Amino acid sequence: MIYKYLSDFDVYIVGTTENNVPFYVKLGFDKYEKTIKNFFVDMAEEEIKDGDLICTDMIYYSRDLKKNKKYN
Repeated sequence: MIYKYLSDFDVYIVGTTENNVPFYVKLGFDKYEKTIKNFFVDMAEEEIKDGDLICTDMIYYSRDLKKNKKYN
């Protein structure tokens, strides 16, 4: 799916929980951008869970799509 956007964007950014960081790194999101502390706690009235993890922080990673133009 990411290859659909290669011609439109240079960088793709995702926000995720710590449980999903390895998944995105495996997909090439190799640059840590920032963490927003208590993002999920502040935005929801109830706990948000990802598996057994109670989500608190939003972690952002990016992928440089310019490095992958060969997929066009």
